[in-house]
Amino acid sequence: MSIVNRGGVNRYGAANARYTKAIRAIVLALILTLAFHSAAVAAIVMNAPAALTPGQPWELRAKRLNVEYWTVRFNYQTYTVAGPKLTLPLVMPELPESVGSAEPNGRAENDQPEPYNVISTKRIPLEVEATLKSGKTETVSREIAFGSPRDALIAEWIASIQLDDGAERKSGSSSSPGQCKHYLATMFASASAKYELTEAPGITLYLPERPNDAKSGRVEGSAWTTPPLGTGNPFAEVLLYDFDADRSVRENKQAARAMLEGVRPGDVVQLMAIYNNGARGTHTLLITNPYDPMKDMLYWCDSNLKNRMVDGVRYGIVMAYQTRTVEEVIGWLANPLCAATVYRLVDDIGVRPEYMPD
Repeated sequence: MSIVNRGGVNRYGAANARYTKAIRAIVLALILTLAFHSAAVAAIVMNAPAALTPGQPWELRAKRLNVEYWTVRFNYQTYTVAGPKLTLPLVMPELPESVGSAEPNGRAENDQPEPYNVISTKRIPLEVEATLKSGKTETVSREIAFGSPRDALIAEWIASIQLDDGAERKSGSSSSPGQCKHYLATMFASASAKYELTEAPGITLYLPERPNDAKSGRVEGSAWTTPPLGTGNPFAEVLLYDFDADRSVRENKQAARAMLEGVRPGDVVQLMAIYNNGARGTHTLLITNPYDPMKDMLYWCDSNLKNRMVDGVRYGIVMAYQTRTVEEVIGWLANPLCAATVYRLVDDIGVRPEYMPD
């Protein structure tokens, strides 16, 4: 009996030890996950456009948990702002007369295309330093290029969405703030408030939201109904793709690739596609960086491609740093039921006089 009893105790003890180790492993994994999540959440999130016009006023915004105060260095001046959220009005300096203009296509010295059609290769350094309540500091550095009003509008639009990265917006109808196109339209309305078409001064700029219909001759939802520029619509159709039954699958894929490789920062792509999960539907995305031919990569921001349900209500999640290969997106489009259109801001954009210094 004693032998059997000791065996039972030993077996029980071994099982208990294994159980304890498993619990410790789970707890450790949870701690590491929470630590990683906290670090990710705590990182500095900053709204700083990549390009501004000479002399243009702008507002720097940033946020981070547990910040005691911010130190901002811009145009060789230093500013201090207290609190976890940073809001600081700044002014882009005038372009020095000694600095020449870049080539029209915005080529830098290394012959790589600029993300925006900058009017000068000179950039103004920006450094944002957060001093935490613990005494530690974190720093983010950027450079802001001199650009045209069009460049500045694109940069502000993209930067505002990057500040909103990860936010959840209610979706489910065309008027919901988390719906893909409506979200981009809302953010464009905010970013474009300081701008106008020089041929139609004083008229509010907007992103058209009405989709094409069956009478357009194209797949419904793959394009917009675009009002005239004089109404405040600053977008023009520049590229399109339609599946052609008279072409081979390879030729259709080549046509889709030609369109996708032609996108530029600030372009809006309207899709009717079949996605990786097999679902077919419309989607609208904003290109944030030039196509990368070395990686065959597209870069964009969007809302509602990723979503989740909360108490029976669907919320679209803002994704400011989306990346996919062109080959993957071609897979979404290589189907008779699919098509896409690329829209681009026209060059004829200026800053409203009331937003420029006297």
